[in-house]
Amino acid sequence: MAQELKEENKESILDQTTFFEKVNVKRVLICFHGFQTSTIHDLDVFKNYFLKVNKNKNYEVSLVDLFDFGEKKTYKAHLMMKRATEAVEDYLKKGYIVYLLAYSFSVGIAAKIADEHPEITKIVLVSPTIYLMKTGLINGYCRLIAKHFRLKAMYRKKLSKMPGVKSGNKGFVKLAFQIARATTKYRPYLKGLKCKVLMLKGSEDELSISPTFSYISKKSSSATTMSKIYPGKDHVMITTEKDGKDAFDDILLFIFHMSFKEKEDEKIF
Repeated sequence: MAQELKEENKESILDQTTFFEKVNVKRVLICFHGFQTSTIHDLDVFKNYFLKVNKNKNYEVSLVDLFDFGEKKTYKAHLMMKRATEAVEDYLKKGYIVYLLAYSFSVGIAAKIADEHPEITKIVLVSPTIYLMKTGLINGYCRLIAKHFRLKAMYRKKLSKMPGVKSGNKGFVKLAFQIARATTKYRPYLKGLKCKVLMLKGSEDELSISPTFSYISKKSSSATTMSKIYPGKDHVMITTEKDGKDAFDDILLFIFHMSFKEKEDEKIF
C-alpha cells in the first residue's frame, strides 16, 4: 500500500474543510463509469454498499451514464461530457454540495467539470487511465471485454431475468475509439485541479500505471492530492464488494467523513 500527501500535515486536509460548517445541507457524490460493457453501471455495487451503510438522509450517491450501452449514437466523447456536465449542474441548481467520483477513462471528464465549477471541493479518481501508448489501453480493454463476456456467459440466465439489463459488443470499435478520444482530449484538465483529490488504484492494475499518480500530483500543483494503492487488486476492483470494500470505505470517509471502526486507527485523511 502506498500513500502520498502533498502537504506535510495530513490533518490540515480536514482542518481546511468547511464540511462541518454546513451540517444540514444536501450532499451528493456523482459517479462516472469507465469503459462500460453492459447497462449495469460500474459503480452500482458501490452505490448499493453506500445505501447499506449510510445513515444520513442528506447524503446521496448518483450514478451517471455517460453513454447508453448498445446505442451507438451516444458513443461520442462530447456527448459524454455533455451528460456529465448536465448531471452536475442539475444538482448544483438544486442547492446540493457536489463531489465527483470518476473511474478509469472518465477522470479527465471529471477534471474538466471541476475546473469549470470551483465550488466542487473534492473529487475521487479511481483506477485513473490517462495514457494510451504506455499502457496499451485499448488492448487492455479488449482483455477486460473478454473477461466480461466469460462472466456474462456464466450468469446469462440470471441476467435474462433482470429487466433492462443488456450486454454485448455492439458498436465496440466506435466506443473504443471515442473513449480513447475522450481520454486524450480531457487529460490536460488534470493539470488544473485546485480541489482536494483522492486517487485510488490496485497494485495489479495494468491500465492505471504508477506514473499516473505522479503526473496528476505534480501537474496539479494547486490541488491537495492523496493516493492509495491496494495490494493484489486490479483495474476492476470496485465492481465487487469483496474486492472493493476497502476502497469504498476510504471513499466514503474522504467524501462524507463517514467513520468505519476498522479505519479509526489508520488516520488516512
